[in-house]
Parts: sequence; C-alpha cells; structure tokens
Amino acid sequence: MSFKKQKIFFLVLVFLSVTSVAEAFCPRNTPSRVANKFERHYDTDGDGCLNFAERGRYRTHQILGWELADTKKKKKHDLNKDMMLNPYEWQKYQEDLKNDPKVNLLPLLLL
Repeated sequence: MSFKKQKIFFLVLVFLSVTSVAEAFCPRNTPSRVANKFERHYDTDGDGCLNFAERGRYRTHQILGWELADTKKKKKHDLNKDMMLNPYEWQKYQEDLKNDPKVNLLPLLLL
C-alpha cells in the first residue's frame, strides 16, 4: 500500500473511532432502561428509557429525596414542574391538605 492510501485509511479509522466514541457518550444513544416505579415516574415521553433531562431529574430525586408529585393534588403544587415537591412546595401541599374539608371530615366519619 502506498503512503497516501495508508494515510487515508488511518484518517478513516480515526474518524470512525471518534464518531463511535461520541455516539457512545451521547445520552440519546445510550439511554438507561426504566427499571422501577420511580424511574417510570420520570419517563415523560413513555419510551421506556430515560433521556438526559429525565435522568437528571431522577438523580436529583435520588440525592435530595424529595416527595414525588404523583397525584393530581400534588401536581397542582409542583410549581417548577420538575415532578417533585421541594420543601417549600411540600409545606404548601401540607397546609392545603390541612385546610381541605374533605380530608378533615375523614377522622370524624371513622368515630
């Protein structure tokens, strides 16, 4: 093989290896499969995989341990729409729950 062909062959190999490495680290191409109910909660597009943004929200939930906004009433209090209730939102949710007449009548009905 001539030197020119070797050089072209080498450049093609380098290009292919760089693009495959880039694809390997691209979050779209290496999604993490949804395994449990918490991950399923963050899978907003419903494709069974967590993309970069969904995985970031899930990791935030793992680290901070905030309550999931999984019911209609909790979603109403989720101001920043991150699918979790931060401490401020959780406090407002608890206050709203205390002021809700439906919730307050339940202990009276059980007596």
